[in-house]
Amino acid sequence: MSSLKQIEEDLKLFHEYCVTNNLSRDEIAEICKPLRTPMKFRSAIYLVLFITALYYLSYIETVSWHLTAIGRILMIKLLPFYDWQLLKNERCLIPKTTMKSSKECYFCETTTAIPFTTSFKSLQDQYIDLNMPVVLKLNESKYNSSDEMIKDIFEIETYADSSPCKLATNLKRRDNVQDLLEATLGYDQYFMHFQNCDFYAVKAFREIVSRPRFLPAETAPIQYSWILLSKHYESGKFKPIDLKDTLAVVLQMVGSNLFNLIPIDCEQDCDPLQIELIENEALILTSSWDLEYRTLDNGDVDNLAVILETH
Repeated sequence: MSSLKQIEEDLKLFHEYCVTNNLSRDEIAEICKPLRTPMKFRSAIYLVLFITALYYLSYIETVSWHLTAIGRILMIKLLPFYDWQLLKNERCLIPKTTMKSSKECYFCETTTAIPFTTSFKSLQDQYIDLNMPVVLKLNESKYNSSDEMIKDIFEIETYADSSPCKLATNLKRRDNVQDLLEATLGYDQYFMHFQNCDFYAVKAFREIVSRPRFLPAETAPIQYSWILLSKHYESGKFKPIDLKDTLAVVLQMVGSNLFNLIPIDCEQDCDPLQIELIENEALILTSSWDLEYRTLDNGDVDNLAVILETH
């Protein structure tokens, strides 16, 4: 500290000397130019080191989730000045100057139905890498009814107290997951879907629905998760699911739902694909497809599906 004070005093004396000798501000700035260059260089080094440290820290899951949360807040604050929501389905922020080649839609132009497979080993090479959706037949579901899963949810306080994101329902909206699910007990006809976007909520939900074993080993932990729940609710319209990550797995746990897959940016070359998922079936799709679903009335059987997003 003493050396810094000495330097500061010397600089003040030097400045007073320059003023006493009637040197202009431009002349003083030119004399001090060699002093400013190392300071700028040092600042640049500090900035590079900070960005590098931030980059490697982002590989830590907790840090990554907090950075994502801060980023979301900043993006929301930006909305009054610039509406970036229109860019969510854009693949490039800079528009292409040439016409889009139909080659980009080769992954879907000959696909008329979603295939079924029983081979977990071929998922990555034959389907995921080719942006081809596929359906798997699974073993017996962990839950035989939505009530069983709701009971497990209520026992995990961290998740039960979390706020649902991107909620759509015909019921009155609630502040947390527990209040929302408890509301279904008083109704015979309802639908809802919502996303778990809070870091601790997603982490807690992994105790309820774990990462599917059939996913390739190189895929990351589950980043987001969704619950789709309905009863006696037959809708004629498809409800969009705003998926964000690279890979999504739809697990139909109880009942059935009708899903519609729309090829992004390829609507002129490819037709949408529809499939009714029944109990103990899983649909895998990549971010090349938009996802919608339509609730079905299966009598007294609830329709319960879970969507897991990862990359």
